Amino acid sequence: MKKHGKTSLCIFLIAASFISYAVFFISKIKDFENLEDREAKVHEHSLIVGTSFAAKEEAALFYDFFSKKAFEYDAVSNFLASSSAADNRSFADWAEYAEFSCVSGLVYFSDDENFCPEPLYDVHEKKIPSLVAGLCNENSLVANIGVSAEEIAEKSASVILQNPNWKTITIYKSDKKNPAFEGKIIESLEKKIFSRKVLLYSTSDFGKENHIRKLLQKSVEDNSNILFCLSVEDLNEAAQMAVDLNIAGKIDLMGIFGDKKTMEYLEKNLIAALLKIDYEDFANKACELLFKEIDNVEKCQNYPLKVTVLRGDGK
Repeated sequence: MKKHGKTSLCIFLIAASFISYAVFFISKIKDFENLEDREAKVHEHSLIVGTSFAAKEEAALFYDFFSKKAFEYDAVSNFLASSSAADNRSFADWAEYAEFSCVSGLVYFSDDENFCPEPLYDVHEKKIPSLVAGLCNENSLVANIGVSAEEIAEKSASVILQNPNWKTITIYKSDKKNPAFEGKIIESLEKKIFSRKVLLYSTSDFGKENHIRKLLQKSVEDNSNILFCLSVEDLNEAAQMAVDLNIAGKIDLMGIFGDKKTMEYLEKNLIAALLKIDYEDFANKACELLFKEIDNVEKCQNYPLKVTVLRGDGK
């Protein structure tokens, strides 16, 4: 009887071990299948974000967030950008790459408001969902997401009118880049701050450094209260020059967009106000918009971005 009991116990333990092993083995097979399925999904869509050298730094900020958001859509993305100012590859080159690579979608980050590409088709004549990101273009032939001149003027006016000491506003614009876009900002801004005195200055690249120096000195002498730069490059140069000339604090600086250097000047309160894009929100909305194109649902031709105001004093 004892012998029979021991035999039954052994058989039970062997059976239990076999069942446990079988359950473990089946679960591993399922895990492997899920992993394979996940890897397949990750590669379900292949996306490209391309840009020119001029917009490379801002495009890189955009891409950091875009690539993470794309992963949520089971997509992998690649960043294509010109390597230097001498490298003139731009939309046409990335479009050709997209056409022959049969990618799921292309985002082109542009700093040119007049950029208006034609719809793209791959080698099989299938339309490639495309999106232009950067500045709003009402005439865009593909989906577009970007900042509008009216939004910048609205936020700029709000900042200026909140400061009663800023009675004279000197606007410095760059003629080399988006003159029409800057013109729209200035025209709309002047209407919104009609009670303030507005001075306009512009110059070409030649002798620009000397021009900004003279402008800063003249602004201090004339008791101009704020210098509003419409170019990131000019804003950074003016901030550094104000330090070099020992006039930081005697004139306030304001600008739009900005890079890492701009943010450093802002943190040191060398820039009074900066109109900035939330790049995470920008990238997330761009990804959503692109996948509306990919899925061919609820297409949105033009999506204007909101601009936030950052202040040097942290208020």
